[in-house]
Amino acid sequence: MGKKKVTALAAAMLSAAALLAAESTANGFFYAINNGQTITITGYFGDLASLVIPERIQDMPVTAIGNSAFIRCARLTSITIHASIDTIGE
Repeated sequence: MGKKKVTALAAAMLSAAALLAAESTANGFFYAINNGQTITITGYFGDLASLVIPERIQDMPVTAIGNSAFIRCARLTSITIHASIDTIGE
């Protein structure tokens, strides 16, 4: 493998590690903290068929659901969200 390919691979791995470090988990949800003030749900790793999005995580309001947050949830048939969710990704 050439030096440029190794450098590009290393940069991609560092970028992925930084993204994972910025994402946390709680009650089966992956989430990101936005400017230390709000939470975006970025994923779910449980196997429930019916899911309730929490109003708060770490005492911060959950205000968004990110793109493809439930893409790997084959059993999921319903999601209940609260009024403070103001953004829902694809």
